[in-house]
Amino acid sequence: LVLSVPLTYFAGIGAASKCGILVKGGGDLDTLSRLKTVVFDKTGTLTKGRFSVTEVKGDVLKPAAIGEAMSNHPIAQAIVQAYKGELPAAQSYQELGGYGISYELDGETVLLGNSRLMEHEKIAYEKANGIGTVVYVAKGGKFLGYILVADTLKENIADSLAALRKQGIRKMVMLTGDRRETAAAVAEELQLDEFHSELLPENKVEWMEKQKGAEGDKTAFVGDGINDAPALTSADIGIAIGAGTDVAIDAADVVLMNSKLSDVPAQIRLSRATLTNIRENLFWAFIYNLIGIPVAAGILFPLYGILLNPMIASAAMACSSVSVVLNSLSLNWRKL
Repeated sequence: LVLSVPLTYFAGIGAASKCGILVKGGGDLDTLSRLKTVVFDKTGTLTKGRFSVTEVKGDVLKPAAIGEAMSNHPIAQAIVQAYKGELPAAQSYQELGGYGISYELDGETVLLGNSRLMEHEKIAYEKANGIGTVVYVAKGGKFLGYILVADTLKENIADSLAALRKQGIRKMVMLTGDRRETAAAVAEELQLDEFHSELLPENKVEWMEKQKGAEGDKTAFVGDGINDAPALTSADIGIAIGAGTDVAIDAADVVLMNSKLSDVPAQIRLSRATLTNIRENLFWAFIYNLIGIPVAAGILFPLYGILLNPMIASAAMACSSVSVVLNSLSLNWRKL
C-alpha cells in the first residue's frame, strides 16, 4: 500500500519527462486526468508567433521600430525587421502591460499599442480593417497611423485539437488580447467552441475564475507569454509552452519543452493511464492481503486443515511488492 500510489506518480512524472513534458507534482497528474475544458492563448500558442508586416498606414514604421527594438516580442521583432534603416536608442522606454509601450522621441511621448491604449489616452484613431494584429502609433497625443502584422497557425494544430476532442475534452476556448476580427478568424478556422478577444491579463484571470465556479469540471490554460502568467496560475492546471517566457514557465504546473500542442493530449492520456495504474496497484495490494492474512490466521484450518507456511507468506509478500513496482514501471513503456 505504501508503494502503490507514490511510486506510480513518480513513474508517471518520469515517463512524461522522457517525452519532453515536465510535470511539477503528482497532484497535477490527477487534475490532468479530469480535464473537461482547455483554454488557449493565441499568439505563440495556437499560432507560430512569427509575424510579418502586411500593411503600413502613415509614416509610422520608423517611430514604431525605434520603440519595438527594445522588446523581444515576436510582433516587435517583425516591425524592426521591416524597417531597414538605422535606429536610435529609445529614451524613457516603458512597457504598459496589456496595452503596449511608450518612449520619448524629440521631447514627445510616442505610444505604440492596441486600440485600448489609444482609448485610454483619449486619442482619436482610425481603425484598421485587415486581418491580423494592429499596432497603433501616436506621438505627442496625435494619431500617426498603424501597422498591421499577420501571424500563421502552427503546423498540425487541427490534429492536436481533434486529439483533445477524442480525449473527452468538451470545450475549447481561446482568450486573447488581439482584435476581435483576428480572433474570430482563428477561432472559426480551428472550430473552437468559444473565443474572447481584446482582453487584459486580469480579464483572462476573471474569466478563468468564473469558469471554475460555473462548470465544476477541471480547466487547463495553455499559454506562453508574460501576460499569460496570471491565467496560468489561476487555472486548475497551467500548461506553458517551453519556448515561452521564463515568467510563464515558472507560473505553470506543466511545461511542454518541445513546444508542441500535440503534447497536451499525450499528457492527458498519460495522466489517465497513471490513475488507472494506481487502481491496479491498489487492487493487487489489497487482494494479496485480503486472501493472505485470513489464511495465515488459520481460517481454513478447521475445515480443511490448511495452514500458510511462513516462508510462503514471505514469498507472497515479496511478490506483491514486485508486482506493484513492475506495474508502475510499465508507464515508461506506454506509447504516448
